[in-house]
Amino acid sequence: MNVGLLGNLLPTLFPNPCIKYKILSCNDTSMALDVTSVTDEKKKLRKGTMIIWTYHGGPNQQFYLLPVGNKKVRIINAASGYSLEVPNNSSQDGAHLSVNPNNETQNEVFELVEHSDKKLKDVYQIKTFCGKVFDC
Repeated sequence: MNVGLLGNLLPTLFPNPCIKYKILSCNDTSMALDVTSVTDEKKKLRKGTMIIWTYHGGPNQQFYLLPVGNKKVRIINAASGYSLEVPNNSSQDGAHLSVNPNNETQNEVFELVEHSDKKLKDVYQIKTFCGKVFDC
């Protein structure tokens, strides 16, 4: 299942860092990228893992896209303020995404590219730093 940006359009590929975006499955737009959390004893988010869940519009399913140049963004979860990342700089197929405190590293930078299926207008695929497309 490819994951893409839908709903809030990015016609120029320059996302507005003040808008919360949802990241939906291109195959089933009722399903969204969702952060499940791991908290510490004070109920403060320590880290989170990513799942695909029915879209309900909660802040754990909303993301800010902060431009870092050349169609690349840092994806920040609205609920936690943490960056989406590819753990351990993995370039392996099937690597699971997570959210963690911002480290300003390459594994937190993603590229927005027009969806390869031209019938899907205003839908963008999200590529990792090593060129892998989000897939779930």
